[in-house]
Amino acid sequence: MNITPLELEKIIQKAVEQALVKSFVKYLKFTIGLPLLIFLMMAVVIFVIARMNA
Repeated sequence: MNITPLELEKIIQKAVEQALVKSFVKYLKFTIGLPLLIFLMMAVVIFVIARMNA
């Protein structure tokens, strides 16, 4: 199987793009998902405490 340097470059570029997208998605999950999850949990706890005191 002979690959020309141009084909090799395309393959590498595709692999790098996929790796970047994967790491970006992971980064988004942590920067948006985690604080959102914490906020939702706090909201539920506050709501429950407010209901118990009412």
